[in-house]
Amino acid sequence: MTGYICPSCRLLISASNETLGSEVVCPGCSSRIRIPSVEESKVFVEPVVQTTASYAHVHHDLSSGSWIDDLPTEVLAAQTRYLPWSMLVPAFAVGSVLFVSLIVLLFFTNLGPVAQIQPSGVVSLEEKEQVTETLATPTTDEVNELLIQLSQAKLPIELPQLLRSVPDIQAKLANYYKEEEVSFSRPKEVISIKEFSNKRGLYIFRADFEDGKSNGGVVSQNSNKNWVIDWESYVGYCDIEWNEFSKSQPKQPSLVRAIRVKNEYYNHGFSSNEWQSFELSYPNSEDVLIGYARRDSSVIPKLLPIGRRFGAMEVTLKVHYPEKVNDPRLVIIDEVVAGNWFTENPK
Repeated sequence: MTGYICPSCRLLISASNETLGSEVVCPGCSSRIRIPSVEESKVFVEPVVQTTASYAHVHHDLSSGSWIDDLPTEVLAAQTRYLPWSMLVPAFAVGSVLFVSLIVLLFFTNLGPVAQIQPSGVVSLEEKEQVTETLATPTTDEVNELLIQLSQAKLPIELPQLLRSVPDIQAKLANYYKEEEVSFSRPKEVISIKEFSNKRGLYIFRADFEDGKSNGGVVSQNSNKNWVIDWESYVGYCDIEWNEFSKSQPKQPSLVRAIRVKNEYYNHGFSSNEWQSFELSYPNSEDVLIGYARRDSSVIPKLLPIGRRFGAMEVTLKVHYPEKVNDPRLVIIDEVVAGNWFTENPK
C-alpha cells in the first residue's frame, strides 16, 4: 500500500496496488485524481510512505466521518511533515506588524493624567454649590421690591447698589443722566420671570407699571446675594443718545441699542449687490436710521439668524457714519455685539 498527496487539497491518500495507474475520487475535495503506476512513480512521483499495513479500500465512506481515523499510523505521521507555509508566513507577518504597532502606541502616546471618577450617586462639593446656586430663582415679590426701590431713587449716585456691576458704570450713568434726576416708573405687577437662555444665573422678567406701560429686564444676584438689575439693557443705553445720534454723526464705531427690521432701501452708493439694508428704530422715538451691512461680512448671519429673519428684533450694534454723509439716516453696521439688548460683558 502506497500513500499519495492530492494535488488539489494536499490530502494524503493511501492507495492499494490494484488502483495504481487508475483514477480515484479524493475523499477530501471530491476531485478525480490519477494514481500513477509503478513505472510512472519511478519517473515522476516518489511515494510518500510505503507500508505493509493492511488497508484495502481507497474510496472511503465519507458519511461515517471516521475515514481519517482509518488511515495507517505511519501515513498520519508523514502528513504532519507538510506544514501549510502559504498560511503561516502571512499570519506571522501580520502578527509582527500588530506587535510593533502596539509597542509604538505604548511608548509614544501621551495618555495624560488618569481622570478621577466619582462613584455613582456621589456628588462633589463643587457640584453641590452649583446645585444650590441654580435653585436661587427670583420670586415675583423679590423682583417687584427691586423695581420699587429703583422707582424711589432720585439721583444717579443712589443707583449702583441696585444695578448689576459692569465696567465704567459710573461714567455711563453720568453720560446718560447728565445733570437730570433719575426717573423710573413704579411697578404695578410682575407678570413673568424665566431663566435667560444659555446664561446661567440670569433671569428675564416682564412687568406692568402704574403709568400704563409694560417693560422687561434682566436680573441677577450680586456677591451679597441681593437681586440687582442690568441697567444698560433696561434703559436701552447707547454711547450717544438715540435722538442725538444723527446730529453727532460719529465716524468711529459707536454702541447703540435698536430694533432692527430687514428692508430693501439702497441709495447714495449703497447697492443691493454689496450691501444688505436694515431699518433701525428706538422705542418712543421718531428717529429712524438705515443701517448697511456687507453681504459677505460675518454680521449678516447674526442680523438674520435662522427663525428670526423677518419681523422686529432687538439688537446691540456698533455703527458709524461714512466719511461722506449724503443722508443723515444712513449708517454702516460694523459689529453685532448681541442679538438682544443684554451684553454679558459690555465694553
